[in-house]
Amino acid sequence: MTNNHRLIKSDSKKHHPELDFEALEAVYEDSPRTERLSGEQISGPFEVYSVETLRDRHGVRVEPAAACDIFVLAKGEPEDRSLTKVRGIPYWPAQNAWPHSESQKPYRFLAQFNFADSQDLVGDIPGEVLLLLTPDVEDWLQDAEDNLRYEWVSITEDDLVSHDDWNAIAGEDRTSWYGVIHRTADYPAAYEGEPSVYDRFLSMNVRQPYNLPVVDAVKIGGVPHWIQGEDSPGGRFLCQLTSVQATPEVRFPWVNVETPMSMKFRDTNSIYYDDNSLCFYDMGTLTVFLMKDGTLRTCFQFY
Repeated sequence: MTNNHRLIKSDSKKHHPELDFEALEAVYEDSPRTERLSGEQISGPFEVYSVETLRDRHGVRVEPAAACDIFVLAKGEPEDRSLTKVRGIPYWPAQNAWPHSESQKPYRFLAQFNFADSQDLVGDIPGEVLLLLTPDVEDWLQDAEDNLRYEWVSITEDDLVSHDDWNAIAGEDRTSWYGVIHRTADYPAAYEGEPSVYDRFLSMNVRQPYNLPVVDAVKIGGVPHWIQGEDSPGGRFLCQLTSVQATPEVRFPWVNVETPMSMKFRDTNSIYYDDNSLCFYDMGTLTVFLMKDGTLRTCFQFY
């Protein structure tokens, strides 16, 4: 896989690699796909281009705004193991025993969030990197709120678990993605008023307008993107993990991969191939809240 850095800012001071939106616009402005932009659940570059372009084009940025950091995904393992990521090798000190469930099976690593660039969005939190773990069962999503385990980790100079040791724990080497950060905002007020911006979108026949005011992405801060209606457990919204699936037939399906992907089910370069996507039922989302007592709770919704 070619590591292409064209869409990443070269002069960024952030902990995460930062998306270069001007470079993104240059890639897509002449693409045939720009003729049918829509609201998107964001995994890769084209989806964030589509959402931000439609927001500007149709006046979605209604104040007050709620700033958020979204993570546009690059494929593979990052050099910096602490970055926000989905699957792969966790940021985990080698001297710490990996958690096991009551059945004595090791937990699966699902994702991690690094809050280094987002302190202004979330305030005081118990750690620097939050790991989300799941039990080693196929149906954990049926009771996702109770099945998830959380581990806070501090960024350290200690040795991290090695690739070989992690494979011995996990028993598999699965496709992973890491986050390229993009500071934007949610605009929940666009759903309000008579007629609301959202209602105007319905009349304009814009597809998936519900994904425009509040971004549906791997993100920190902002407000939750509810799929089935608000279901907050209270507490403070921290972060959100979405399903992962790229847009087909566009350049840069992932930030670091320029080759377009297909929609052919048996093609290893298809968006539907197991190594190219991670779907929580029908493109579901996990939303994490920090409670007053320091515990974490998650809501799971899907389309």
